[in-house]
Amino acid sequence: MTGNRFIRRPGMLSPEPKFGRMLGASMILHLIVVLVFTGVLIPRMKSEPRPVYVVDLVNLPVANPQAGRPDATPKRKPVKAAPKPKPTVQPKPKATPKPVAKPKPKPKLAAKPAVKPTPKADYQDVMSAIDKLKRQKELADLKQKLAAMSTQDTRTHAVNAPLGEVAGSGTEEGVGYQSWLTQAYRNNWSLSQYQVSHPERLEIQVDVVYDARGFLKDYIVKKDSGDRRFDDSVIRAIRAVERLEPPPSKEFKETFTFNLKDLLE
Repeated sequence: MTGNRFIRRPGMLSPEPKFGRMLGASMILHLIVVLVFTGVLIPRMKSEPRPVYVVDLVNLPVANPQAGRPDATPKRKPVKAAPKPKPTVQPKPKATPKPVAKPKPKPKLAAKPAVKPTPKADYQDVMSAIDKLKRQKELADLKQKLAAMSTQDTRTHAVNAPLGEVAGSGTEEGVGYQSWLTQAYRNNWSLSQYQVSHPERLEIQVDVVYDARGFLKDYIVKKDSGDRRFDDSVIRAIRAVERLEPPPSKEFKETFTFNLKDLLE
């Protein structure tokens, strides 16, 4: 070395600045990929939750449901009161002459007993009586509220909405066969989430067929979930609903999708 000059000797490697830049760019690229997939830079797309309706199975299904909501209550027609019978006019009886009453002798006036003075009410007694009346009124109000709550329908449904389907275009008041069967299958299904693996991803699609008389004709697994226990539990729920009442006028076939996460809610 002479002065500040660098003398390259044989066998020495020359520095490569391009390798450092390539290593830094690779690290930055890997960091961007990690941030994208974790949702930091680009948020993950979230699907809107589907509306869940609790269908009352007491309301029988219809072939052409009208526009409305499956969880609404049907409107009851007012019962006409029977006409009141006209009162019959009876003839007035003839007046009979009243007997003349003999004057009674006046009783002798007895001496009035001496009136004892009533003691004045104590202040504490008056306040105790007022508190007692207040407690009685509060108890009566509480009983009235409890009685009103016991008669109310606690299910979540629109009171003013007609009984039907959201996308209904028919004229009949009631739910469709698909909504009715979906609720019936949910009521007959039972399985614990601890009996299956990966409960958040389990989903099965089944084609269900009922004949024109309403009897269960066939069910075909269109797409299984990969978990035998979950698939068997869905098939048991389908087989439990053996008949549709009232029966459809023609063969009914529909594809039902069963998701474990939705069934557990």
